[in-house]
Amino acid sequence: MLATERPAAIVRTTGWARLMLAALMIDLAVVLAAGVTQREKEALLLAVVVGADLGLLQWRHRSASRVGRVLAALIFIDIELWMLPAALSGVTHHDAVIAVSASLALALASIVGLLALVASFRATPAPGRAPRTIIVTTAIVFVLALTSTWVTQPNATPPPA
Repeated sequence: MLATERPAAIVRTTGWARLMLAALMIDLAVVLAAGVTQREKEALLLAVVVGADLGLLQWRHRSASRVGRVLAALIFIDIELWMLPAALSGVTHHDAVIAVSASLALALASIVGLLALVASFRATPAPGRAPRTIIVTTAIVFVLALTSTWVTQPNATPPPA
């Protein structure tokens, strides 16, 4: 093992690695929900791939973890390239909030996951504040985008209490 390499157990315990896993789990939940409710085969297939990647990342073998990281990067990039334009289009065209929320959640979770994946390759573990700052910023962007979508919709009515 080279001096710059870290054991797989240390990689899993960093805040960045946990943030990346959380982003993958959010992507899995949203894609699975969309696949089941919309009966989309592609979304269900992507959910299977994301689930398999989560399994690879949890496996203790170093090469499986490396393959899992590469696959996670590809998943995050793929979702980001498709969902960011969809979310932006939905917000600017005043689509239904539920439609915007799914694409926005996928886009934000994927960008956070990609940032966490890149940051996890740093030699030192992240201080606790950096991942928390990203989470709070992402939550604020999500709430503001959904609020602006809801407020600017024609015939917007408040949600039932």
